[in-house]
This record gives sequence, C-alpha cells and structure tokens, in this order.
Amino acid sequence: MADLRYHSSNNVAGLPDAPTKFDFHNMLVAPGITSWDNSNPGIAMFEVTDTGVPTGLKFEFLNLQATIGKNSVSYADVDFFSIDMAADY
Repeated sequence: MADLRYHSSNNVAGLPDAPTKFDFHNMLVAPGITSWDNSNPGIAMFEVTDTGVPTGLKFEFLNLQATIGKNSVSYADVDFFSIDMAADY
C-alpha cells in the first residue's frame, strides 16, 4: 500500500520555525518492489514543476537484513537500494 505523507514547516531538525506554520506534501511512501522477508520499506521522491508536472522520480528502499537481531544499526551499516528513474531508464 502506498501513501502520501505531509510534514509541517515547524519542528524541522536544524531549521528555525517559519513565521507562519504551513504543511506540505513531500514524501510518497511506496510499497516494496521486492519480496525481501515480506517487507522492504521504501519511499518514492519526486519534484513538481511550477506547472504541476511531477518530475525526477526516485525510489529508495532499505534492505532489512542488516537490521535483524540488532537493537540499533548505524547509518553507515545499512544498505539502500536506489533507483533514479530519469537516470536509469
């Protein structure tokens, strides 16, 4: 199942809150493209031009194998599978 997430302009790590709070849609959570242990969390990212055309579609998926049996995993130790639709196809 895929869904579109939204975020607030406030409480963004490392950035000051905007004078006027606003929400924006910026992340499409996509279903896994493989059946790695029946779960392969990922996101799809894209930009929308001023004319409303989506462009620059990219997918990022996390390989869960490196996380099995661990309480925490450093970012350097996780394996991502990336697809840049414009560059790769």
